[in-house]
Order: sequence, then C-alpha cells, then structure tokens
Amino acid sequence: MSVRDHVLNQAYLDIPVVSLIADLDNVTNLWADKRASNVICPSEETRQQMLKAGMAPEQLVRTGFPVRSAFCTLQRPELRLPNKHFISILLISGSQGSAQVLKIARTLVHNKMIRLTIIAGHNTALKKTLEQTLAPYIGSQVTIYGFTSEVKARMMEADLLIIRASPNVLMEAVNLCKPVIVTGALRGQEAKNPRFVVTHQLGLYCRDVKDLPKMIAELSAHGGEKLRQIAENQYHFRKPESARVITERIIQIAKAKNSSQDRPIA
Repeated sequence: MSVRDHVLNQAYLDIPVVSLIADLDNVTNLWADKRASNVICPSEETRQQMLKAGMAPEQLVRTGFPVRSAFCTLQRPELRLPNKHFISILLISGSQGSAQVLKIARTLVHNKMIRLTIIAGHNTALKKTLEQTLAPYIGSQVTIYGFTSEVKARMMEADLLIIRASPNVLMEAVNLCKPVIVTGALRGQEAKNPRFVVTHQLGLYCRDVKDLPKMIAELSAHGGEKLRQIAENQYHFRKPESARVITERIIQIAKAKNSSQDRPIA
C-alpha cells in the first residue's frame, strides 16, 4: 500500500483501496495490508494465506479467478471427447511463445493418433523454427499459429490442452471445461500452480516432457473416461461469475463511501 501512502495521502484523498490478488496460490505477505478496504482472493488458498498473515476475515472476499467474458458462459460447456481415430491437442505457451514448445511438439508428432495445434504467440522466430522443423507434418497432423485473438475457438476445438501453469490461460481452460496438462511454471509467481491443478483435479502435471505420450494415452483410453472426469471436476470448480462479483463488491464499497461522506455533520 506504499502507493496509497505516497499518492493518496500526499494529495489528502481518502479513497478506499481494494487489492486483487492476481494468482491462485503463491502470494506474499505484501498483500496483507490492513489498511485495505478489501483484498480480493481468487482461491481458498490465497484467502488462507491472508488470514495467516493477519488480515481480518471481513476484509477478505473470495471470488474465484476472473477471466475474460468470452470464457464465462453460464451454460455448461459441451464436453468434447477424442475421436476414435485421433486426439486433438492444443499446445500454448503464452503470448511470447517458448522454446519448450518445439521440444514438446517433437515428442508428440511421432504419434499418428495426435492432431496438434500450436500457438507460438508473438515469438515470430519460434513460429518460423516450428514451421521448418515440423514441415513434414504440417497440414496432415500439425497446425501452427502465431499470435491469434481466437484462443477460445482453438480451445473449443481441442480435446486436451498442454500449457504452462499461467493462471490466466489455466482458468480460461477450466471455465471452458477443457482438461489440461501443465508442463511447467514461471519461478516465483506461478511456482505452486502445478500443485494447485493436481490438488483440485483440474488436470495433470508433467515434470518431464518424455512422459507426455504415456500421459496422453492414459487420458484418452476407454473412450476418454479420464478426460471426462477432469472436465466434470472443472465444471464444479469454475466460477464464471467471478468478474461480476468483484465489480459488484467495488461498487458496494464506493456507494458506502459516498453515503458516509453525504451524511450531515451533527
């Protein structure tokens, strides 16, 4: 809350501050400033950490993780199960792309049962390398995109997503009930997210890319029964109303503040 000290106080402004924790689990005590009107907690894990850090229960609002409205349909998303001839996999590694994408793709393309769509993001060098390396498979087994605004459409076409444990992409997938395999996480901020995925049974965590073919085979076996179970878990876990709840809370705080300022002085 140093911003409040150096900006609001210096300007003699009495404005409520609401903090929104932007991750699922790995948060620091820096969020636990008792001067905050509210701290928005996107998970029970973050709420518990704030309680341990000394925040009062009434200051904490558990909402679920907010994602873009396009991913927040209140209707139950249709579950897509693998075609008996192949499984459709979407491989994403953030808007900037990652070299690990190439390693994963090389591991998977040898399986003729896999249809692989790759989003390389803004990393044009990675996209070019992917196109050159995977040229024999493009068209028949592999599709490659650079940056695209149609992420939801690509997710909806897939049976399974392979992603980094980024909370935004992860929770977009969960809102669409798309099973995921997470293959890593950024140090620090995302470090606990793979464990979060496993704990809540939202997908699987692959520590070694060499294990991916076996994990995919297990998920798609028996008509995709394990994929069905993960999608069911995601449906019961997701909170597509999160952004609305957060907005309503902020409006409520603002109205309460305005009401207190309008009271006549006795």
